[in-house]
Amino acid sequence: SGFNVASWARNSSLFLILSGWVTGSPNFRVWALRIAAVVALILASLDVAQSLAANPDGGYDAAAIWNLRARYLAGGPASWHFAVSDKTGTNHPGYPLLLSSFVARTWIVLGDLRSSAPAALSVIFALATVAVLAAAVAALEGEALGWLAALVLLATEGFVSQSSIQYADVPLSFFILSSIALLAIASQREWPPGLVALAGIFAGFAAWTKNEGLAIVALICVVALWRRAKWFLAGAALPVILTLVFKFTLVAGRESMFPATAAQAFKMIGDVSRWSEIVASFAKNFWEMGFPWAHPLLLLAILAWAFGFAADARARWWLFVAPLGLLAADFGVYLITMSGLTWHLGTSNNRVIVQVWPAFLFGFFLLLKPSKVRTS
Repeated sequence: SGFNVASWARNSSLFLILSGWVTGSPNFRVWALRIAAVVALILASLDVAQSLAANPDGGYDAAAIWNLRARYLAGGPASWHFAVSDKTGTNHPGYPLLLSSFVARTWIVLGDLRSSAPAALSVIFALATVAVLAAAVAALEGEALGWLAALVLLATEGFVSQSSIQYADVPLSFFILSSIALLAIASQREWPPGLVALAGIFAGFAAWTKNEGLAIVALICVVALWRRAKWFLAGAALPVILTLVFKFTLVAGRESMFPATAAQAFKMIGDVSRWSEIVASFAKNFWEMGFPWAHPLLLLAILAWAFGFAADARARWWLFVAPLGLLAADFGVYLITMSGLTWHLGTSNNRVIVQVWPAFLFGFFLLLKPSKVRTS
């Protein structure tokens, strides 16, 4: 959405709010955080509205992948198979169909393929992600931390800018966050089967949203089984099976993103220049997640310094297995991509960070000392 007045105001205001909190302002209470969250949401909405006004059809991938496939699906029996074919100009026919089918169904219900349904759904998923983060942190650590978590996410320009381009990365971040948050809540309630199964369903939806979702299911599944939350498998089973059946029976053609031989892959892995380029790209894109004066990493550092970490913080390391594991998997994909490393990094690296950022924030806020931030 660019470096505009709304972005400047939102992030500068948040920096001042946190500064007032950590300096012990006596008048700073939960009501102030509520007001701040509303203001930040309004300013973020101005960013998104500006972006949609400039480009109502979203980014390139929205037209070339997600919404194009939605149009084929909305066409019914005569055209749906084009959505999974590599012969009709559709990029990545093997990409899962949750987002495209959601858009297609909305178009069918409205009876208008020219409606702004993709833009609306993109914004709804972004708002839902903010809401789930705030509510989950508040449920476990108190309302004040919940609002602070929402504020930091809204200060993340990388996330806000992705909220209008109609890609699958923000929806994926919603499902990842929801699954991990439900498991965290379940861990405080003796692992009720229904809640654990619901976490599995959300993880399964991640798999049906984007290819990275399959890795997320595997990573969260390892954590769930380690925590003896076996009902997670029951919840994840149906959407994961649906995704695999789709990929192996319906998709026409295969992508050639990976090396044809193990020798070629090992040669690429052994290329030091690829490692350095990938590391530099991750550093650059993390830096560009926010503005320097209120960068989300700076805000997290201020919070960590002000409140400290809970005594049992180390016991919550499992919250980071899935987000960090997915970043590691993405790093591995970049090492062996045949798509052209510089191009691949330039077109996707910021988005893979956005996919896990809300879940990372959730884990971070659960590490803080709740007693330091609860207010009467």
